[in-house]
Amino acid sequence: MKIIDVTSSHANLVYNQLANTEATLVRVYSVGKITVTYKKSDTQIQLTLSNKTHKIHQKEIDFILHRLVPDHSSSNTTVIRFDHLVEVTYQLTPHHKKIHQ
Repeated sequence: MKIIDVTSSHANLVYNQLANTEATLVRVYSVGKITVTYKKSDTQIQLTLSNKTHKIHQKEIDFILHRLVPDHSSSNTTVIRFDHLVEVTYQLTPHHKKIHQ
């Protein structure tokens, strides 16, 4: 699997997220048929994975999380799953806030 940064193709989404949420950084990635929205704020990193054609598998979630938030821990991570959508929230600790700045 390959992660491709497609943020420039989603300018409206990025602008709206930055203007209307606590996010300080918004990126959009493509991983095969999965679209990943990466949002970082002062307190958390949130990944939204969506795929219109098939259910997102655990190995895909693990790959994306490992690549985009390599120092995550399961104790600080919440995963909410729907059929074609997965939301991952990683709470930043004071130590991680310094690393991700």
